[in-house]
Amino acid sequence: MSLLFVQLTLFISISLVVFFCLRGTADSFDSYSTSLSNSTESNLRKLFLVADTRKLQIAYFGSFVLVPLLLLILKVAPLIIAVCLVLFFVAPRLVFAQLTRKRRAAINAALPDALAQISGAMGAGSTFGMALQSYIDEMDGPLEQEFSLLQMEQRLDSRLEDAL
Repeated sequence: MSLLFVQLTLFISISLVVFFCLRGTADSFDSYSTSLSNSTESNLRKLFLVADTRKLQIAYFGSFVLVPLLLLILKVAPLIIAVCLVLFFVAPRLVFAQLTRKRRAAINAALPDALAQISGAMGAGSTFGMALQSYIDEMDGPLEQEFSLLQMEQRLDSRLEDAL
């Protein structure tokens, strides 16, 4: 009877430890998943990109598990697998930083021509709003998206300085 009691107590204790460890892991995963989803959605919105964040998250976590497993199967050195895991943590930030850099470069490249076009339209008698609208209608790209946002904020009764 005593041995049965010890085994039962041990089983219950181990079960509780495993339960709380799994619960803590699940809570941590949910918290990280929510944080990653929110930051991804925010970054995509800032870049004017439309993507399903849930599918991106599934692809991210899937590759986070499958690539190290594949490297393990291919008998790659454990140090390289560890570096790969660290890169997976940093990869989303690096990708969004690169996309932001490209977007800023495209805006900076298009800005002189856009300002020349807007000032030419204003010199021909158009108002700033009309000149901005003509640029938005004729052009495409990140600067057009930013000017569309500027115009939308002005329509919501923001001052030009605030909208800029």
